[in-house]
Amino acid sequence: MNQIGSAGPSLNERARPESNGVAIAPSKADPYRPTRLSQVLFHTSTPQFDTLAPLPSNVEAIESAMLFARGLLSYVAIVGPSGWGKTHLLEATSQKLGETFGRIPPVLGAPDWVASATRATSVEPLLLDNVQDAVKQPRARQALRIELERRIASGKPTMLSFTYEQFPARFRAQLPAARSWCIHRIQAPSCVERVIVVKHIAAVEGVQISPVLARVLGHRLGGNGRTVQGALHRLRLVGDNWTEVPAVLRALGILNPFFAAESSWDLREHVHEVAAQAGTIGSRFGATDLGAYVMLKAAHLPEDQVALFYAITPAEAYSRATALERQMGTNTWTRAFVDGLVERIVNGLVTG
Repeated sequence: MNQIGSAGPSLNERARPESNGVAIAPSKADPYRPTRLSQVLFHTSTPQFDTLAPLPSNVEAIESAMLFARGLLSYVAIVGPSGWGKTHLLEATSQKLGETFGRIPPVLGAPDWVASATRATSVEPLLLDNVQDAVKQPRARQALRIELERRIASGKPTMLSFTYEQFPARFRAQLPAARSWCIHRIQAPSCVERVIVVKHIAAVEGVQISPVLARVLGHRLGGNGRTVQGALHRLRLVGDNWTEVPAVLRALGILNPFFAAESSWDLREHVHEVAAQAGTIGSRFGATDLGAYVMLKAAHLPEDQVALFYAITPAEAYSRATALERQMGTNTWTRAFVDGLVERIVNGLVTG
């Protein structure tokens, strides 16, 4: 890993992936650290095609964008849900076009471009983002269609990006000369692909995560790529190594607000289920005591959330967890039992 010096790492060094395809994580102090999802997927602060990590859900759109940047396609439309790389693809195309034309054409918001008095004078390739916002109003939609018709008639290359969660049934009707356009979808990635995205973002953020944690985030965390990036950024604010068994539970506790907002999965349910199967410690400590300890002392969940789950008061939840913690401090068998329980809970995350 390059350390920051007087000149800083070169762009190639910052962008270069490792042999396994995962980007080299920059130093935590690296001022070049990418901060957008697009920079994560392309492993570089300047979007470029040669550092792109293609997925089955986006590879055709990427190929069309590359052909457009090389002048082999004149009219391309990319359609897909928010947060999975469409703007990034436009920016990468813009950078590649700059190598050919000597000037990097800007990526423009479609509503702003439609409202601009100079839109018709543009002779360079046009890259429009969020075109769906420009077709909501009849007047803007008509103006956009007229300008696109003029560009097609004069042979001016044009690339458009539309944000739709579901592909519109009559999407082609929104485009003039529909047969002229190469249309591709960027779909939300599958669970397997999301795990890949999680690992890429973790590498770029400089966060080491275990395979179990990567799988939980990929399979259990909802939202889009920005949600994943926000979760990993939150982890990085606390620490950069989340590979050990206890650290996985701590990480999930830190990220509990993300799961609460974006997922139906509840760490508390998983912890209690495994704790209930583990048995009891003598006659004093049962499933509620074990679960409360793991939730409060290992995952560091708030007392009120643990109390709500077990229908007890926060004071009782804390008292149960603390009592077991004291027993662990004086009895090696109890500590070994609870440590084994924590390990089973973490291992169960993979199959649960």
